[in-house]
Amino acid sequence: CQRCGFAGGRREREPAPRRVIGPLGPSWVCYADSMNVGLIGFGRLGRLLARHFSRDARIFVYDVELDAKLARALGARPATMAEACAQEVVVLCVAVTIESLGHS
Repeated sequence: CQRCGFAGGRREREPAPRRVIGPLGPSWVCYADSMNVGLIGFGRLGRLLARHFSRDARIFVYDVELDAKLARALGARPATMAEACAQEVVVLCVAVTIESLGHS
């Protein structure tokens, strides 16, 4: 990997990629430069993901009723919708309902 220096089974520079088991089988995930993750919604799922991802990524959170103090405590940064959507990975943590879509 050009980002972390992992080549031929040996590490040239830390941190090395991690081997993960995903739905398509084992693969390598590189966290060398910390990926940026945008979370849309900060309910139970959003808080869980922020806590989990904040070890390896920079988390940007948007929620209409965001508790900025709680977001920072879980390792996330409060963000606008545009900032959260501009990240490398965007995770929607909201219920899709007629009300959440703005229809009545």
